[in-house]
Amino acid sequence: MLDDTQLEELRAKFGKIGVVEYNGHQIVFRKPTRDQARDYRRKKESDAERTDALDQLAQATIVAFDGEIDANRARTTFTTIFLEDYPMAMNHPKFMGCMSALSGLVEEEDEKELGKGVSIKGPPRSTSPTA
Repeated sequence: MLDDTQLEELRAKFGKIGVVEYNGHQIVFRKPTRDQARDYRRKKESDAERTDALDQLAQATIVAFDGEIDANRARTTFTTIFLEDYPMAMNHPKFMGCMSALSGLVEEEDEKELGKGVSIKGPPRSTSPTA
């Protein structure tokens, strides 16, 4: 598991991140790009792609899994082990809420309502004085 310092480093690197704790696992996602969000919306409208849309968005935005901060290794472990053990996990409200908050479907003031085991950390605030 990542400590607060490591999570702050990920937040500094990726901006807004979401942390989900699920069955003893800790998964960290970054905010999706605009193109990734568009691709997700398109897939949600497709009968053939709908069921995998959220899984694929999660795989594209994962940055850490169970302490592994190399995104490629985290993604590989997430897809080959975690999703094999919990194939329907992405349908759990924790993941859906996290991805909704990261992509802007949930307003920032509502993020605290996501529930136990989910946290969203916004981009670091600028400390430079404004003119």
